[in-house]
Amino acid sequence: MAKRQEKENGLFDKLKNKLSWFFYNLTQPIYAKINKNKKQKKESTSGLRKKELIFYTVFMIFPIVQMLIFYVYVNANSFVMAFRKYDSVNSTYIWVGLDNLKDVFKEIKAGGLLRTSITNSLLVYGLDLCMLLNLILR
Repeated sequence: MAKRQEKENGLFDKLKNKLSWFFYNLTQPIYAKINKNKKQKKESTSGLRKKELIFYTVFMIFPIVQMLIFYVYVNANSFVMAFRKYDSVNSTYIWVGLDNLKDVFKEIKAGGLLRTSITNSLLVYGLDLCMLLNLILR
């Protein structure tokens, strides 16, 4: 019985093999006609490296531009504006130097609203620091 099963398997394998080669031989000329003018080009490692570099550059342009606009430019502009004063009559900025800083320190020394705001901010910061430190250490 085992010999008969081997014969059947052998016959089945031969039939399968012949059908596979038949379809392979049918597809080869079609494939050759389709890809006649196409050259298979193997990509070099330098070309692959260049494509990776281009991808990385394009991928990183957007966040870098965002950082330059919304962080560097805004902070540099704020620093410059600390030394300017807006003239509402002419709608222009006037360079006043350190006069704005002198006004801030005078306001703090006089005990006005700015002094109260700074005192409250420091008080809340200190209490928050003590409460969080207490919670962390427990």
